[in-house]
Amino acid sequence: MAVITKVREAVGSSRPAREKDPQRRTLLGIGLVIAAFLVFFPTKQLVVQRTRMARLETRLEVLTEENRRLERQVDRLQDPGELELLARARLGLVKPGEQAYLLVATPSPSPAVRATGQPKRPWPSRAWDWVTDLFGD
Repeated sequence: MAVITKVREAVGSSRPAREKDPQRRTLLGIGLVIAAFLVFFPTKQLVVQRTRMARLETRLEVLTEENRRLERQVDRLQDPGELELLARARLGLVKPGEQAYLLVATPSPSPAVRATGQPKRPWPSRAWDWVTDLFGD
């Protein structure tokens, strides 16, 4: 063992002196932290931008399809026959000389209305009336 130590001293040690080792480790640690920041933040930003780009592409597809639908509707509304059908169906318009008839359905009585025409009262109120009628006022 003494021989190896003497050989190292004569040739020179491949390791630096212990006083420089903590400084070298500190510099290496700082360098690794800086490298991590230089890699992490651009990578994070890239992932965020790709996600945003995917959302925007999906929205673009939806808006493009809606635009096509609206263009078809505009083309359809350019036809006078289609306009006439819409005016008759939605607005109830008629041509001069035609008579319009409006059929109105009669409303059916509500199930909450009795044959007497009075609305049916809630069950707690009816139960209270039954109890008071049972024992008398």
